[in-house]
Amino acid sequence: MEKVIIRDVEEPEKTEIHTKIENTKEGLKKLARFFSLLVSDYNTNNIYCDEHNKIMSVEINSERFWLPLDISYDEENIIVSGILAISSIPVAKLRKQCLLNYMETIYRFSKNDYGRTLAILVYKNMSEERKRAKNGRTLKQYLTVTSQTILLWNMTTDNIPALLDFWELGLSSAKDLKLLYDNRFAKLSIPMQACIMQLLNDSTCRDTDSEYSL
Repeated sequence: MEKVIIRDVEEPEKTEIHTKIENTKEGLKKLARFFSLLVSDYNTNNIYCDEHNKIMSVEINSERFWLPLDISYDEENIIVSGILAISSIPVAKLRKQCLLNYMETIYRFSKNDYGRTLAILVYKNMSEERKRAKNGRTLKQYLTVTSQTILLWNMTTDNIPALLDFWELGLSSAKDLKLLYDNRFAKLSIPMQACIMQLLNDSTCRDTDSEYSL
């Protein structure tokens, strides 16, 4: 297993923690140990302090999944126990499938992820077939139910890329966006105002025929 730190050229203080693992019993055990170490570092030293790197990216063969670092030790123990249990599965194909199934539900541990970043990453990474499966349907419902919270968080934190990223999934409505926009207009930055107005003007589902402008 290798640990790779990918640096953001434009914002060098931000990093993504990424690792590759082998689909073997020992590979998953190494993942569990590495994950446990990172969570411990996060909780004791707070060395992964920005929104970008509260999440650990893991690649196994051609598949990718994510793990939250901003969690309690009890939650860490639950996740580690799950990974170790899956590592004992003797058949490689079944072991990988069980791991992916489990990782598609990990977002439920990310309670401090107000923008639902991890859940959005998981959903975007799913194939259309996976989205139609039980985990995909459950995750879609979760993101749809929390869509107002996600939109509001991105608006409040002035995170235009995250707002656009979520909007492109088609899980939120123009009606909700307009409501939040009207309520928060005075507190939004000019770029955020312009971004939302463009989304509303481009939306074919908006409830008004009038166009928005600054």
